[in-house]
Amino acid sequence: MRSEDSCPFCSAREDCFQLFLSCPRSKNFWFFLGLDLRSLLPENGLEQLWTTNAI
Repeated sequence: MRSEDSCPFCSAREDCFQLFLSCPRSKNFWFFLGLDLRSLLPENGLEQLWTTNAI
């Protein structure tokens, strides 16, 4: 378990949005699945995934 709050992959401050959507490693995963999540904004949080059609 890590005590710092930085992402181990990109060293950005880690939060839910960063972990699942904005980290380059996460972006590569979503791109591989064919989802374009570039329009999602951190200030709107993960909830926007339910209202935005990324396909």
